[in-house]
Amino acid sequence: MWPPGAGVWFRWQLARWSGDVVYARAKRYVARVPAGVPVVVEAHEVDSALAEERGGDPAPARALEAAVYARAAGVVANCGGTLALLEATHALPPRRVVLHNATRADRAVARAPAEGGPLVGYTGSPRAYKGLATVLASLSAWPAGASLELVGGAPEGAVLPPNARAVPPVPYGALPARLARYHALLLPLDDTLFGRALTSPLKLWDYLATGIPIVAADLPSTREIGGYILHYYRPGDPASLAAALTRALAAGTSPVRLRTWDDRAAEIEAFLAGCLAP
Repeated sequence: MWPPGAGVWFRWQLARWSGDVVYARAKRYVARVPAGVPVVVEAHEVDSALAEERGGDPAPARALEAAVYARAAGVVANCGGTLALLEATHALPPRRVVLHNATRADRAVARAPAEGGPLVGYTGSPRAYKGLATVLASLSAWPAGASLELVGGAPEGAVLPPNARAVPPVPYGALPARLARYHALLLPLDDTLFGRALTSPLKLWDYLATGIPIVAADLPSTREIGGYILHYYRPGDPASLAAALTRALAAGTSPVRLRTWDDRAAEIEAFLAGCLAP
């Protein structure tokens, strides 16, 4: 959600701008960039495809996308699925790249597992497409003594069993210490267009920095990032999730993989330089 006045601020910045390239995330503002100024677009979604999946009219979003990518000197996609879908839908400039999300360097902290039975953590939104219905349905088959902590709340109307509890959202700065308490971490997703193709989950980059085993929905988006590191389950299959959790708890640890925003910024700078090269 853009704050009030964002469009005014953007136009004011353009009026006083004297750089070499505009790096745009909001497609609706690209038309305001002066003619002749190179624009590189960062894409985290394909709105026309999402509208079609919802049963809506994709035409308005597709028209905006076509105009934006016709103007673009380059495209930065958040994941391979986003770029592939854009390539199948629109004519894109030759310069395009996938640059995944990242986390902060200080997100890597020493593990301090909670005492007692294995504690499994999920952080973030309890929205329906996040796959928490499958998680809750799997709880009866979890290893003895294992319990779930939902940081950020439970799905609306959900009745949590005794081995699950919901807690309020944790401030961003306090989250690493919270993650350090867990014996395993959950990244559930439903098999939707977003889950399959359009996400580079921020929580996954936080999780990967911890060395804690991760249980994730087996989708192209998670495979692209996690490779062999994650413990996968079939989306929508509670028994598969419980089995993946059993494997994760038995593994005990996971390779640490830290990708920082500084890493991503350097990649963006290098790409922009290529877009401006003769």
